[in-house]
Amino acid sequence: MYKGDLSNEVTKRILVTYESITEAVSVPTKFLGIVTGVRVDRKVDRRMLNRLWRYTDRFPIRLELVNFGVSQQKATERHDLIDQRGMNPFNYSIAYENIEELLVDLPFRPDILGVIDIPDNQARYGGRGLGVDHLERSM
Repeated sequence: MYKGDLSNEVTKRILVTYESITEAVSVPTKFLGIVTGVRVDRKVDRRMLNRLWRYTDRFPIRLELVNFGVSQQKATERHDLIDQRGMNPFNYSIAYENIEELLVDLPFRPDILGVIDIPDNQARYGGRGLGVDHLERSM
């Protein structure tokens, strides 16, 4: 808003992948009380959500949760689960088939400042690849 006028300026966004806000947890699978194997499940990292929340509290930036390999319904469920816990820094949630689909979409979205992903994938985004350390340095 400038001198009482409404602004049509688009708010900048940062995309955050689901893998970067979760940590892998091994869960034993049982059948009739006998451990038959180990399943890897993902658990939300509350420290990471706290960092993102503090960042968006200081700067006018929107965060978008990106999910790979799941349906849009599952992506919405993940977003709602984080929202129910009362620590949701994300405004939107979107699902992509794979990382290549996101890479094709990035040049057509000028409002995207960067993508926060696990360290193994950060280089795939080029100059838009961000880590949590980038956010903490700018605070």
